[in-house]
Amino acid sequence: MDRTWKLSKYARWSAVTKDWQITDSDKDQELRLTLTKSKHLVVSFGHHSVQENFSLWNAVSTVKAFIKDDSMLVVCQIKLNESRRFRIQFAESGDCSAVKNCQQASQIISTLMPVKELGKANSAEEKATPSEVPLKSLVEMLTDDKSSLPRAYRRATTLPPNSLKTMIRLCLSDCNFPAFVGQVEKELNAMKSEKLC
Repeated sequence: MDRTWKLSKYARWSAVTKDWQITDSDKDQELRLTLTKSKHLVVSFGHHSVQENFSLWNAVSTVKAFIKDDSMLVVCQIKLNESRRFRIQFAESGDCSAVKNCQQASQIISTLMPVKELGKANSAEEKATPSEVPLKSLVEMLTDDKSSLPRAYRRATTLPPNSLKTMIRLCLSDCNFPAFVGQVEKELNAMKSEKLC
């Protein structure tokens, strides 16, 4: 079963502008953190906008969270010195305070990835990996091969263009996706050298 928590703020670190891009929750479009039954950590804004999506399968070494009071910083390492990071601030809901919601979420999430509670003297930003990969760079990394598919494979999908675009964005927002693509590429190269294809 999916677990969902209301958020009051979401901020994503921009490597380009070197600052936090902040989104506030409002009555028309709420920010939410969802841990899906398929072990994806999703930050959504309203009903149609996914801000973050991380698969937490085998994420112990690549995704980490740091909590302080009612806030959580999530850091996803993409390469050795490259990471993405975002901060979320929990909102009150029903009888639960924002701090209690943050603690509850971190307790559940800690079964899938490391979560560290920071003391008042520590800064969450100091614990983060220093650089990020913009989405544009990630796309360029994944599409740097100039080869094209044979004609028979060029229209192999029956997905409507908007659905395909959404699925691609969802995959690219998952910090484990580039590593998965790398494993697939490595396996294909191994199969190619073994003449199994």
